[in-house]
Amino acid sequence: MRSPWGSGVTRPAAARREGALPGGVPREGALPGSVPREGALPASVPREGVPREGVPLEGVGQAGVPGEGVRREGLRQAGAVTAELAAVLPAVVLLLGLCLGAVQVAGQQVRLTDAAADSARALARGESHDEAAQIARQLVATATLRAEANGQFICAWLSAPSGIGPFAAFGLTLESRSCALAGGL
Repeated sequence: MRSPWGSGVTRPAAARREGALPGGVPREGALPGSVPREGALPASVPREGVPREGVPLEGVGQAGVPGEGVRREGLRQAGAVTAELAAVLPAVVLLLGLCLGAVQVAGQQVRLTDAAADSARALARGESHDEAAQIARQLVATATLRAEANGQFICAWLSAPSGIGPFAAFGLTLESRSCALAGGL
């Protein structure tokens, strides 16, 4: 037999007036003449699952068994949390992967900037374009060098495709420019 009020439902006003609570426990101040069911505890004995007036009936499940409704409700809530985690987890993993990829792209940009500075200094010392390109490729294997004279400065432009996961898939190309005084050391 199911509880007439179910789990999480406040008791109807008629039941409050009669003083009949699940499990036969009379509530304090029950109307005279109301008779508790057999095996009922006195009102002074606290009982789990017996609500105060106007409080939802939590902890009362089928046939008024204290605690049974709480367990079932807890299992439903645990299942809901698991489903929400399963729905959100792929997005969290994707976001974490993109963040880690962005850090790697930033590191690749720093290496490309260092290679451009080294190549510009090599060109300013009078080394050939091929030697400066080889210096750049020691730091960034896929770098391509373009040299340009700008007044008394020699500038090296390096570009390289990103080799990092989704950034490479979208065709991200990194570029860096560095200049050195011509005839420098």
